[in-house]
Amino acid sequence: MPASLHAELFSGPIDVIGDVHGEIGALISLIDRLGYDHAGRHPEGRRLIFVGDLVDRGPDSPRVVALVADWIRRGRAQCVIGNHELNHLRGERKHGGRWAWGEVEVMSLGPGEAAPRATYQAVIDAGERARMVEFFATLPVALERSDVRVIHACWHPPALAEIARRSGGLAAIYEECLAEADAAAGALPADTPDRAIAETLTRQNANPMCVLTSGLEHGPVRPYFAGGKVRQVARLPWWRRYDDEPLVLFGHYWRRLPGERRPADAPDLFPNARPWQWLGSRQTAMCVDYSVGMRFRERLAGRPAGGGGCALAALRISPDPRRRGPRGLSAELLFETGERYLDWK
Repeated sequence: MPASLHAELFSGPIDVIGDVHGEIGALISLIDRLGYDHAGRHPEGRRLIFVGDLVDRGPDSPRVVALVADWIRRGRAQCVIGNHELNHLRGERKHGGRWAWGEVEVMSLGPGEAAPRATYQAVIDAGERARMVEFFATLPVALERSDVRVIHACWHPPALAEIARRSGGLAAIYEECLAEADAAAGALPADTPDRAIAETLTRQNANPMCVLTSGLEHGPVRPYFAGGKVRQVARLPWWRRYDDEPLVLFGHYWRRLPGERRPADAPDLFPNARPWQWLGSRQTAMCVDYSVGMRFRERLAGRPAGGGGCALAALRISPDPRRRGPRGLSAELLFETGERYLDWK
């Protein structure tokens, strides 16, 4: 696989940060709490890892991108591509992302909730957008070392192997995979039950780039509102069957701390897990996305940022010679709101 798609993860101690979604205040608060300066330096030589979805919905995506790109350039951070970066790379206008076209977006809380109104977001011009997209094109899909793996949405070896055999950049590979998935969806028998939903699932699950950056899906499910539209398919909690020894760290799935009100009817992917609990059959999987991207809902509803349990998290991974295998590492989960959880004690 080209190095730009599957790269070597930093050795040594790392701090893995969940989806930022343009929440610049939360990001600066978190790196301060972690002990980094604003140039990405840490006195103990720790380095930052981002799981993607740096942008959209929050108030200042351009500044988040500028900071992370600078830290990467200095060799102090790495970042995998998320589905939101991929949307911009492909030129798609998605929910919470019109700032990249210089537009003020009107965002809705959802059916039956407060009326939609304009949401303040920093905007950029065409030249700035071109430079941002150029940066997104350099991001890998996956990062890996012998004991830790990082992906935005789903660690899926067949999908990784499939993109490994392809040539070209991220956008070209995505379009090639998309065309193949569209053809597979179009070839479904005419009498396929719930054909429209089956086609949606085929376009998602047969596209390895979609699987890696936005996950496997299943359906039909009871309709629910998410991402600015009503949906009848749901994300599949693939991590429940993850039983590999290397840790896999990912974002994307809107985990929540106590106090967060779930959107009506939205599927709960973590029904039996405490918010800070390790996942998978061997407890070697961790979702580090704690829904900071939902703060636009708090603002529209007149609630204080973070008052509903949305937070930006960092999982601190450090070598520990007292432990073997994945527990040859120590782990600590910190939030910009001040919470702190220890594991493997």
